[in-house]
Amino acid sequence: MYVRNRVDLYNFDRCDGSINYKQYYMTPMDTASYWDWDKKADICFSPNDSLLYMSNFYTVYQIDINDTAIYNGLFIHGPDTLLDYFPEYDLMGLAPNGKIYIGNWHGIRGNMSYIDKPNVKGLGCDFKPRDLNKPTTTT
Repeated sequence: MYVRNRVDLYNFDRCDGSINYKQYYMTPMDTASYWDWDKKADICFSPNDSLLYMSNFYTVYQIDINDTAIYNGLFIHGPDTLLDYFPEYDLMGLAPNGKIYIGNWHGIRGNMSYIDKPNVKGLGCDFKPRDLNKPTTTT
C-alpha cells in the first residue's frame, strides 16, 4: 500500500541476496494548505548514509536513520514561491561533489535547488533554493 508520507528501509545482503525489513519513518503531511496533498516524490541518502532526504511535491524533509523514532523527520524547506507558481520538487540525486540536487516537476525553471552539506543534521545542511542556474543555449 502506498502511503504518501512514509519511507520503508530494508537491509540488503549482497552476498546472499537477502532483503530484510528494518524500519519505517513518517514525515508530517499537511492536507489543509495544499490543493494537492504533499505527496512523496523521491528519497536520497546523504554521502555518509546516516541521513535520508525525502522530497515531497512541496516540502523537503531530513530523516535521521540512526534515530529509531518513527516521526523524526525534520522540515528542511517548503515552496519557494506562491503555490500557484511553484513547479513542485521532484527527483533528487547525490552528485560526485557530495551535494544533493533536487529537480522540479516539468523542468520549467531555469534553476534548481540543492543541499550543500547533506551530512549535517538539521538546517545546517544548508538548503539552497533555486541557487543552481542551468545553462541555456539558443540556436
